[in-house]
Order: sequence, then structure tokens, then C-alpha cells
Amino acid sequence: MRRFSLRARLIVLLVTSLVIVWSIALVVSYIDARHELDELLDARLEATARALIGLNLTQLSATLSPLDSTTRGEDGNDDDPPGAIRQLEFQVWSAAGGLLLRSKQAPRAPFNKQTGYLRMNVHDQEWQSFALWNSGSRFQVRIFDDEEKRRELTGDIVARVSLPLALSLPVLMLVVWLAIGRGLAPLAALSSAVSSRHANNLEPIALERVPREVEPLVASLNELLARLAHSLQTERRFTADAAHELRTPLAAIRAQAQIALGSEDKHERQHALERIIEGVDRSTRLASQLLTLARMDRPHGLTGSIATLDGVVKQCAGRFAEAALRKNQDLSVTSAGHCRVEGEENLLDALCSNLIDNAITYTQAGGRIEISVHTLADAVELVVRDNGPGVSSAHRVRLLDRFYRVAGNDASGSGLGLSIVDQIARLHGAALSLQEGLEGKGLGVCVRFPAAKSGNRSL
Repeated sequence: MRRFSLRARLIVLLVTSLVIVWSIALVVSYIDARHELDELLDARLEATARALIGLNLTQLSATLSPLDSTTRGEDGNDDDPPGAIRQLEFQVWSAAGGLLLRSKQAPRAPFNKQTGYLRMNVHDQEWQSFALWNSGSRFQVRIFDDEEKRRELTGDIVARVSLPLALSLPVLMLVVWLAIGRGLAPLAALSSAVSSRHANNLEPIALERVPREVEPLVASLNELLARLAHSLQTERRFTADAAHELRTPLAAIRAQAQIALGSEDKHERQHALERIIEGVDRSTRLASQLLTLARMDRPHGLTGSIATLDGVVKQCAGRFAEAALRKNQDLSVTSAGHCRVEGEENLLDALCSNLIDNAITYTQAGGRIEISVHTLADAVELVVRDNGPGVSSAHRVRLLDRFYRVAGNDASGSGLGLSIVDQIARLHGAALSLQEGLEGKGLGVCVRFPAAKSGNRSL
């Protein structure tokens, strides 16, 4: 595929525009110069006629040099001497139409009593003339100017004016080429700066010396670099978290496996195998939570779908009913029905699952867990409360941190549940708050979602 050159396109466009404008300017200058020159030469005709009309016949005869003087009716075709200033020709006519005087090269034009400017054709030769009568109308003076020589003079003047313009055109093209090269230098510098970067250098590109026209491109590149940095940071954090958190359960599984392998006591071996299964379950749950967190760390938003939150909550509560029964816990759900929010159902399911799992895990046997979903004026609120041991206000502010666990709590867990809930809530534009649970103790988690806007697609 042929590569597109911005420099070549700019040069072609500017040079083409320059040539067009130059040509138009030349034509306009030619027309204007010819018009002005015609007016100047016409003014010369009139001035000469007015100068001669004030003379009498004797004085008019004296104005003719011996070379130019003639008797009435004589004709001559001699050209002006080389280098001589071009002379105007004239005729002097009597009131009766008789030719009294004429210059040597004046045309043999017939008498015409019309005064003022008049273009005449004499023997296929064009002449511009101007005529005046003297004060007593005793004779008429008509001045002639050769039209062909006038055009030659105009062409010579235009050529002299156009020559510098024609010579300047290549110079202007060179200036355009150099100016475009200098104008595109910031793009070349930007390309060099990006290509010379190390793969791990994802710092934003500085905008101080970037042209305004290139700023949107650089801003988009900076956004891309920010997304890449975020993805890389997420990947590194996930790797570090997984390595750190899986080390303990894997070590416990190895220890229990060695006990089971070396023990000859059936009950001791059975107990070790049960601990291995528990360790595997814990590792599996931890890996699942880590993967959920990794999916939450994404820069883009949601798909804009609509989910029924109360339906998601009821499905999650049904899945955890057996776990609550094993601990003899009272798990209840109250809902207003048709609580619709904008969001992805699988993420909302993960949010509800972690809230209910946390409540069951950290509430003592025989405890009570209440889940409610209800609508407000412009929001949908999900509240999960229990009457467990609860968390003091000093520790409550850190419950959303990853891997944070309250000291002295013997319940198994990774400290990721509420962090996952917080991430999903942020992704949905929801506000999460921690409060007291049931009966003035335990923990309550409230997630307030924006109500779904009408017209959005439903899941």
C-alpha cells in the first residue's frame, strides 16, 4: 500500500494554490496595467491636442521639423529613428473639411467633424484619436496614436512587471518547502520521542512544546499510556497478591499432605486429609476472588444494561441458604420488587455473594442476617446487616482495604470480600457505606445504586 506523505500533500496544495493566486494576480495586474496605460496615453492625446489648439496655422506649421513637414496631400511611411521617443501624429482640418496640415506619418484618415476620442481604422491599421476645434471653429486638430504601438508598449510594461514575479515563483516554492519542513518538525520530534522510549516508560508525553493542532493526538496517546500503565499495574498487583496470599494455604496443604503420608494412624490421616480439602477449598476461593478483583480493574465502563437487583439478591441468598443452615443462622430477604439498576448481572451477583458470604462467615452460630432491597426517589438501596461481633469504628475505615482482617477474628477468610464489593460498587457508580448491624452490634453494609434510566436495554 502506498504510504501517505503529509509533507507532499501540503507542498502540492500550497504550491498549487500559490500558482493559481499568482496567475490570477498576473492577469488582474495585466488588465489593470493596460487600463491605466490606456488612460495615460489617452490623457497624453488630449493634452497634446489642447496644447496645439491654442496655436495659429503659422505656429502649427513651425512645429513640424524639416524632416516631418509636408505639403498638403503628401504622404510618407518612414519609421521613427531608432531610440527616438515615439511621436504622436496629427492632422489640421479647415471648417470646410480641407486638410491644412498633417505630420509626416499621420494616417490619411478622412475628415470627421466629431470631437473627443474616436477609434479609427485607416487602411487596416487601428488608430486612437482625439479632436478639438479652436475657439472660433476655424480649424480642427486631430491627434493620432498608433494602436499597435500602444499594445506593444503595454506588453513591454507588463513583461517587465511579470518577470520579477516569474523569477520569484521558484523561490517561493523553495520557501514553502522549507517552511513546511520546519512546521512539521514538532511531529518528527514527537515521533522520535515516542520511538526512543523504553517499553517500561509509560509516563505521559509533555505538552509544553506541542502545537495546538497536535495536542488532541498527544492527549489521546497519553490516555492510551495511562490505560497501559493501569493494566500493567493491575497485572503486577494481581501477581503479587496471588503469590502472597496463596503461599500460606499451599504451605498448609503441603504440611497436611506430609502428615497424611507419614502417619500410620487412620484417624490422624483422615484428619490431615480433611485439612487438605479445606486448604484446597480456601485456595480455590482465594483464586476466584483474585480473578474477580483483576476483572474489576478495568478502565472502561459498563455495557449500559439493566439488571433487576432484587432478583439477583434472591438467587444469591438461595445459594447460601445451606451454609446458613449449617451454622443455624436466620437468613432473611425483604424486597420491594422491581428494583432495577444499570449494571452487569454477573458483577452484581459477585457483589451480593461476597456480602452474604462475609455475613455468614463472620456471624456466630445461631446469629441473624437480614438482607433488604428497596427503592428510593432516585436510587436503589441494598443493605446487608448481621448481629455478629461487629467491627469497631477505628477498624471499620480499613475494612475495604485488600487483605485487611480484623485482629482476633478466628473466622477463615482472605480479607478480599469487601474490597471486591467496593470495586464493583464504584464501577456501577454506587455509594458504599459501613454502619452498625442488628441490635446495635454486628456490621451493616449499605450500597446505594443510581436508579435505572428509562429506555435502557434490559438483561
